[in-house]
Amino acid sequence: MKTKYVGPAALFAALLFVSLPHSSEAYEVTDRHITRLSDTVTMYTISFQFGFLNTDLWMPLAASRTSSTAMNGNMTSSVILSTNPIEDNKYYVPKGKNADFTLLVLEEHKVGESKNAVTVNKLPITIQKEGKKKELWILEGEELKGFSVTKK
Repeated sequence: MKTKYVGPAALFAALLFVSLPHSSEAYEVTDRHITRLSDTVTMYTISFQFGFLNTDLWMPLAASRTSSTAMNGNMTSSVILSTNPIEDNKYYVPKGKNADFTLLVLEEHKVGESKNAVTVNKLPITIQKEGKKKELWILEGEELKGFSVTKK
């Protein structure tokens, strides 16, 4: 048995492994836009993908409990859009699949008083691993890095 080639082969395999991307995030923001619809209405969109390798996922349809809230004095209405099937009043994403979503926020404001920014602070999702009960997860902070849009 020749063992002198094990070292270089192992080194090559280690270098190859280190050079491969290691992102294991289950979600990412793919696009952001701000569109002025009129002098008093601004539309914000944040598109993102979401899914887990070994866990079923349910994404809310509304972006907040009331879907219409005050944002720094301006009124906003928001909804999450997707082509995924709806189950229990939420979008369903089966394990092993990714789904595309778009958060749509409409901001009503006085002329010239748009906030020109939206940031997602919390995102409640429901997950279920095989053989386990459904569980509510609330993503926030660093978990939602990138879930914002700002006019520069």
